Amino acid sequence: LIHIFDPSADWAIAQTLDLHHSPALVGLTFSHDGTRLLSAARDGQIALAQRVMDSSGTCSYALVSRFHPHSGSLLALGFNPSNDRILSVGGDDRLCVTSDVFTGKTLRVDMVCCDVGGDGNGNGMFYMRSEASASPKSPQKRGMTSNLEGERNKAACALADVLLDSSGYLVALVLVNHTVILLYSDMMSICAVLHGPGSRITALSFCP
Repeated sequence: LIHIFDPSADWAIAQTLDLHHSPALVGLTFSHDGTRLLSAARDGQIALAQRVMDSSGTCSYALVSRFHPHSGSLLALGFNPSNDRILSVGGDDRLCVTSDVFTGKTLRVDMVCCDVGGDGNGNGMFYMRSEASASPKSPQKRGMTSNLEGERNKAACALADVLLDSSGYLVALVLVNHTVILLYSDMMSICAVLHGPGSRITALSFCP
């Protein structure tokens, strides 16, 4: 169950919303204008609720659609700045999926990838591959090199965490090898690859 609290009524419960997720709900986020509410289940299913107003002027949220863009758990869920696109990132499938808010249709699918020796000098190359293209060597590959070599590359792209900034413009992918990939959410293009100082990144935040 999702409980929505009203700060103007001494934080009383304004609505209890049951979106019938099975298994458990693992993610929840509002659109930037507050008119929509997204929830995600552990199996990758996403539910979208819309704010409605009854004849007395009371607002509540009602389920409008469900879609299932991922094959496993979700690490992040959010809206783009104009609130007409949904970005979801899967932890198991490493897919960054952009969906249409109004139809639930998948508009874009990109995967976090890396190559051993991808830059020709023995270094690993991180890149986002558009799943519309069958070949990882296609022009859709957009990336930056990193100083990873050999066996370590096999798990280099495992996602540990994902963070969206408050505007929905930037996405930070935290990999298990203490690397952070910064993406522009509109085209899933890489703007920077950062390396943490230690063996594991335990926290990350955007400055407002």
